[in-house]
Amino acid sequence: MVSERAFNEILLEILKDPDLKVVFEGNPRGFLRQRGIVVPDDVELRVHEDTARLRHIVIPYLEGPPPATVEELEERLARSASFA
Repeated sequence: MVSERAFNEILLEILKDPDLKVVFEGNPRGFLRQRGIVVPDDVELRVHEDTARLRHIVIPYLEGPPPATVEELEERLARSASFA
């Protein structure tokens, strides 16, 4: 599992270095692997960048039935913060 902190550190690195961002956009799987994060081969990665006039809304994948409450949703989202 990838901690939110670890992913945010990678995100900060990408935001600070435009060349690194290009590398990440071109090969996110390889980029993450170089940083010790292995994404299973059967998981497709797509990189999207928000702009001042464009926002992306991601509907998360959660195994099992839909959560019954907001609290359950938050708990399951916290547990699902992984590529595995």
